[in-house]
Amino acid sequence: MNTFTSIESIEPQDVYQTGNTPMRVHCNNFEDYVCKYNPNYSSADLLAREYLAASLLNIWELSPPVFDLIFIKREHLTPGLPIGAINYECPCFGSKFNREYRELDAFISQTTKSKFSHPQDFLKIAFFDIWVSNEDRHPGNYNLLIAVEDDKFVFKPIDHGASFHTGNQGRENYTLSYEESLLSSPLVKRLFNKSLLKNEGNLEVLRDTWYLCHVECGRRKEGLIANMPEEWLIPKVQLKDEIEKFMFSDEWFSECWDTFIEYLNITLNQ
Repeated sequence: MNTFTSIESIEPQDVYQTGNTPMRVHCNNFEDYVCKYNPNYSSADLLAREYLAASLLNIWELSPPVFDLIFIKREHLTPGLPIGAINYECPCFGSKFNREYRELDAFISQTTKSKFSHPQDFLKIAFFDIWVSNEDRHPGNYNLLIAVEDDKFVFKPIDHGASFHTGNQGRENYTLSYEESLLSSPLVKRLFNKSLLKNEGNLEVLRDTWYLCHVECGRRKEGLIANMPEEWLIPKVQLKDEIEKFMFSDEWFSECWDTFIEYLNITLNQ
């Protein structure tokens, strides 16, 4: 990750009224970032989850928005901003803002298989969320942006603070419920032919491909955690051990796959 600094005042309209009240920040590389920040001087667990999940998504070739570290200067927060406390000494997790991106909700009426360059990424994201135990991507809150590349739509997954069961990677893992999964979305039937998703050969190809992603993430997880900024105060050895036990066994991958197939069949049979 690169590190940048705010260079302009942050106005009330730059604050997103969602759970963590992220802010849009203009930085010294002349780019805007949507920044999540640490509100206190304890470990920045939310930022660590955002960073780790986004890094794993890149290994899965699921392309979240580019992310960097952003320092916000105290003098750039205008009085009366609708945010809580912020630790200025701790770099924010910043996702590069692109005004051309649109939320999936706004594109539902246009969403068909032919409009996407890689519609299968919807299934891959659904499996990834089960695998990483992301509790906050479902039909009520897609957390997916739509980008246009070569006149085709591309999914851009965002907001991963609820990964690892919202920071419970030190406890026993369990799979998401059907309602917590993208597989409960009616978009499954709009993006894919039922016969394609029932074909055992096609499914086996997905399983084998995704297993390789699982293995590669396991191989690279230690380096990803080591690259977290020291200002986040993350106990890195502990986090590595917890994540290893939480989600990097073959047994967990198999449980996730079985859950994926179960939920997929529920939707296809409705």
